[in-house]
Amino acid sequence: MRHVLRTAGHPGRIELKAEKERLTADDKDVCFIEADAVDPQGLTVRDARPWIHFVVEGPARLQGGANHIDAISGVAAISVQSTGQQGEIVVTGSSPAWNQVEPEFRGDESSSSQRLATI
Repeated sequence: MRHVLRTAGHPGRIELKAEKERLTADDKDVCFIEADAVDPQGLTVRDARPWIHFVVEGPARLQGGANHIDAISGVAAISVQSTGQQGEIVVTGSSPAWNQVEPEFRGDESSSSQRLATI
């Protein structure tokens, strides 16, 4: 067995990871979304502490009321709850400190987005 230890570089972007791709449009279903401060190689920078601003668009709402979250140890997390409507949900996390974006995410130069759907 071989183990590889990689040291993260300087944080340069936010990477969003949703626990699932679809929510049931029942006003109850919840999705946990993690926002990682990552270096250019995609490694989470554990000593990064950026404030991340979250925006939820579409038939869902951010739980907990806070849309500015401190990324402790390079990670911030939110929960998004479905409404009773179907449609596309776009969750965007942004931090003014960085200007690079993970290519598969939609967003401006300082943000990343995660798409979900309600069924």
